This record gives sequence, C-alpha cells and structure tokens, in this order.
Amino acid sequence: MLDLNGHYVFNSLDRIEFYGLAGIDILLSFKRDVSSITGAPDEVFKEKDNGFGLNLGAGSYIMLTDQIDLSVEAKYLLSKYSQFMVSAGVLINLQWLSRHENPEF
Repeated sequence: MLDLNGHYVFNSLDRIEFYGLAGIDILLSFKRDVSSITGAPDEVFKEKDNGFGLNLGAGSYIMLTDQIDLSVEAKYLLSKYSQFMVSAGVLINLQWLSRHENPEF
C-alpha cells in the first residue's frame, strides 16, 4: 500500500498545528493461485487484486519539547476497500541530535 498525501495547514499555533490532507492511495498485490471450492487440480485460478483510491482526513502535530513532536492523524480511504484509519506517532528532530554530536558546527 502506498499513500501520497498533501497537507494544508489550517492553524499553526506556538505548540500545535492542525492540517487537512488529501491524496491518493495505491494498493498493489502479488499474483496468487486460488483453488476452487471442489479442490480439483484443473480448477486453479490466477488472482491479482490491485486498487486505487483517494484519501481525505485531518491531523495535528503537538510540540512536546524542542526535539520531540506528537502526531495524530485520521483519514478515510475511498477505494475498492474503503476504510477509516487513525494513526499516532512520535517525531524526533534528527538535525538537533546531529548538532549535539558535533558541537563545533
């Protein structure tokens, strides 16, 4: 599954940022052999199931410290396999980590 989303920031406060998102969803699957219900060897079918859809949703970044943000996102996938997704995560500022490893820069 591959999601390509664009974000539009509605409100950017000091420690909180709200955004809407829209994008495309691509689902790729591998070919597989599927036997019939009877299980006869001559009744094997090739099955490949790909899908294409749209994503619509909203999310937020919440700054916990200068180095760490919390992210929360909810989106609905409009496709052959429509679904609602909620995700949460932690974002770490890697540039901040590299500056403290090499203090002369």
